[in-house]
Amino acid sequence: MPVSSANSSGYSFAADHPPVISPPTQPSPEPASQGAPPYAADQKRLPARGPSGSTSFGQPWDVTLRAFARGDYEEGSGRRDRRASGDAPTNPVRNTLGSLGGPTSHSADADKTLQAQLITKMGDLADSSVSVPARSLISQPFEIYKHVVNQPEVLAWLRGKGFSLDSVTIGNNSVSGFVTRNGVVSHQTYTLQDTSGWWQVSRQVMRALEALDLGHHGVPYVARNSQEVSRNVASHFYGVRPPYTDEQASALVTNLKAGWPALSTEELRERELKLEWSKRGINELDDRKNLADALQRAAEGGLIIRR
Repeated sequence: MPVSSANSSGYSFAADHPPVISPPTQPSPEPASQGAPPYAADQKRLPARGPSGSTSFGQPWDVTLRAFARGDYEEGSGRRDRRASGDAPTNPVRNTLGSLGGPTSHSADADKTLQAQLITKMGDLADSSVSVPARSLISQPFEIYKHVVNQPEVLAWLRGKGFSLDSVTIGNNSVSGFVTRNGVVSHQTYTLQDTSGWWQVSRQVMRALEALDLGHHGVPYVARNSQEVSRNVASHFYGVRPPYTDEQASALVTNLKAGWPALSTEELRERELKLEWSKRGINELDDRKNLADALQRAAEGGLIIRR
């Protein structure tokens, strides 16, 4: 699986956001997807390097695209005058992950600390919470999920639907929880396929779930300042199924006290790859948004690309 660092790869465009620039006439073949999520088919990729020749701005394709995405251009005087007057504010360049997009170190001792917490919680059938130690294997997937689920557009959508945030659980295809309308509390579920708008605001959340919720069991909402994750989410992440009966709970606690089963080399590698794929997907969504904003500005005023 290819891996890219934060916002440094070529640019991808969703089918509903075509670029203003005419596409290359002979795009390079796209490499075969390995382990792509089911919704990845809606993406159309431009090659990292454009065709030879110049764009309508007289610059090479690759220079033009990258300059658009990072806002490295000069605008026509008319557009600059309108912006200076405050009539046309610009959107800031989006970099959702920031430092979370970088590499992380892993500590086996941190994993053991978390697993010891999990063992103490396994005697109960009801889900509960455990704190996430720094440098544990789950820590970066957890931080990324927590970060994207608290993006303003996601919170605005959840609150607009009347959700009580502490009841929300997000899966790879839906969001559910208790909503209050006209004083009446009910359980509500929205999916990626309905007309609620969940699929538009949840794209980065879906990418984050790829790394945290490998078995698609669903993850409860986590507040921005929280360092606690669901016991069941952490247990599944570390390869142990939580109990569903009292007999299972008793047997599981006895077995785990003898030693938490170690993840195999293949399972560790899977989690590393899922994390990189998750970060790449979030970065690419940022790139699309930044490029779309730049292209909109380009359409509203003249551009001179700086070289």
